Amino acid sequence: MGEVRTVGGAPVPGAVLSSPGCEAVTGVDGRFRVVCEEGTRSFAVTHPDHLDRTWLVHVEGAAEQPFSSRERDVGVVELPAIPLGEGLWLAGDGRLDRLPAAPLVRTTGKDDQRWCMDSLVGQPVVVPPGRVRLLDNHSVDWRVYALDADRCAYRMARAGSETWTFSASRIDAITTTPRGPGRDWVELELPPGDYAIVEWYEGFMVRAQDETWRGHWLRVEPQAAPSAGATAAETLAPAIPTASPAP
Repeated sequence: MGEVRTVGGAPVPGAVLSSPGCEAVTGVDGRFRVVCEEGTRSFAVTHPDHLDRTWLVHVEGAAEQPFSSRERDVGVVELPAIPLGEGLWLAGDGRLDRLPAAPLVRTTGKDDQRWCMDSLVGQPVVVPPGRVRLLDNHSVDWRVYALDADRCAYRMARAGSETWTFSASRIDAITTTPRGPGRDWVELELPPGDYAIVEWYEGFMVRAQDETWRGHWLRVEPQAAPSAGATAAETLAPAIPTASPAP
């Protein structure tokens, strides 16, 4: 026996707990009852409106005991809710944090234009290298570009009276996994450096206002410590609760 609740303590009805050979679904009160072989069990706890978790439970006791005497309360597992707000959310530490806006600023010269990040209008979100996980919740289309030494994501240079050349370093190491209607998990493989996630519509970036274009700024640092919204992990493994036989 056990319970599935939100971080705020509300019951989560309809959550599915599954482990090889056994499965359960929570009732309206968030409680469940499951029959499995004894030992350490790894349960995948899922619900369409919450983050998934992996829950490890260790049950001690003699298998020859009657089931009624072997039934135990294994406690409560908490499922963080998936936010309703549209946009990109950074996954980490068992939570989702909205990726803050950091617009690109366009600078125009006689023979060139460039779109760059500017610390006066936005700040980077610092993450450790490797796999960065985002929740795309009904967001618009977007692209990822590595920033150059000038923190620019996109450049145009005049090559003739009516001709322009384009320069950008687009990141294609992106894996998308559907999470539900309008929701996708997105994984980015990013080495150390600065990156712009820019909104995209009909073949170009989306203007925010004046000379700024809508985007987000990620900075991957080798020594970055995992923090809220900075660790790319959806599956959590809490301490293993131990349930002993009822006296």
